[in-house]
Amino acid sequence: MHLRHSSLVTVLAAGLFVLPAGGQEIVYLSNSSESTPFVQAMRQLTEEYAAETGANATFSFDASNQANIMQRVQILAASNSLPIIFTLPDLAALEDLYESGQILDIRAKFMELGIYDSIDPFFVERLQNSEAAGPDVLYELPLASAIEGITYNKAIFAEHGLEVPTTWEEFLVVNQTLLDAGIQPITAGGGESWPLLRWISMYVYRLMGNDIIDRVRADEVPLTEPGFAEAVSAIVGLTDAGYFGPAVTTMTFGQSLDQFRLGQAAMIWGGSFIPPLLEGGTVPIEDVGFFNFPSVPDGVGDTDAWIVTGGLTTSIATAAYESDPEAYDAWMQYVFPRFGDKALEMGFLSGFSASMPFPEDDPLADYRAALETVSAGLWPWEQHFSSRAFIMAGTTIPLVVNHSLSVEQYLADLEAANQ
Repeated sequence: MHLRHSSLVTVLAAGLFVLPAGGQEIVYLSNSSESTPFVQAMRQLTEEYAAETGANATFSFDASNQANIMQRVQILAASNSLPIIFTLPDLAALEDLYESGQILDIRAKFMELGIYDSIDPFFVERLQNSEAAGPDVLYELPLASAIEGITYNKAIFAEHGLEVPTTWEEFLVVNQTLLDAGIQPITAGGGESWPLLRWISMYVYRLMGNDIIDRVRADEVPLTEPGFAEAVSAIVGLTDAGYFGPAVTTMTFGQSLDQFRLGQAAMIWGGSFIPPLLEGGTVPIEDVGFFNFPSVPDGVGDTDAWIVTGGLTTSIATAAYESDPEAYDAWMQYVFPRFGDKALEMGFLSGFSASMPFPEDDPLADYRAALETVSAGLWPWEQHFSSRAFIMAGTTIPLVVNHSLSVEQYLADLEAANQ
């Protein structure tokens, strides 16, 4: 797989979009933080659009969170009042919005506007892999794409003579060595659930194969299959051993990130979205490394397979767009061909192609290099569940980690909800 660096000239030249007579407010509903680089990139580009063209366009951010973003989107969709751009992490619910005509086919619209080639084909394929509509449709924008793995503190590893582990047994030894030295091995914002689910996802894939979730979607394998219990139990075992620290089920991702960037924990589940978030910490970027999830005993999964996603995707609401299509067309023609360059400038990985060369001190160089080695791109296991199972996977995993709910009951409940 190849991460493309585009040299093509896009619609950056003046005059390739039509300036609307009116104006519009670009409202972005998302469960990400407003300070997230890709949100700020969208704000800056909208402000630059207004300044350079004289368009009466403004940007505002509507903050949500992982717990209520799906409910908010569904309520707004029911009243046909979704904002022009929004995030919905539930792929099944997003597919329903597309099927009901409430979000645009971005592929068709961008081709009409002459800006489709501003999206990197690699990430188009990743998004279409998650969508059920086929290769001729795209209804998600890869604003902040991601290759994910285990981010670690190289200095801490070196100080304790540790090598990057390639097997689960080696990984456990690394964790115990750090714990014995008084260092918290891993930090995870389990209060937001998804960091714990990432660890489970990767154990599932390594144990049961790259195609296991496709087989679950096809009703070939139930979630009560013993391998899933082994995977969940393995991650619960990490918490029982103290490797995640004492507050894993209550800590937010932001709090866990603070632990990592202040050198208070040696590892965090992360990826290409981590370097831009390290500002203000005490761990220099040159001390931050990145490795893939190790192999597991008797596993059949490919160790060159990584979680590679469109990242924090965004869709375009049909009703909002149709309220002033000329204005939104002009805004899109300005913003999205520039998004890859803005991402490069701000130091985050995007699914949009850049026309500028990568800087010599590119903080994402290791992540771009890792993308070149990907044998298979994986999705977090819960993202292909039904809406009910998707929500349940996150809301009840803290109960499993705290032993308030058994692993077997957790998986039985997920299987029932996934039908």
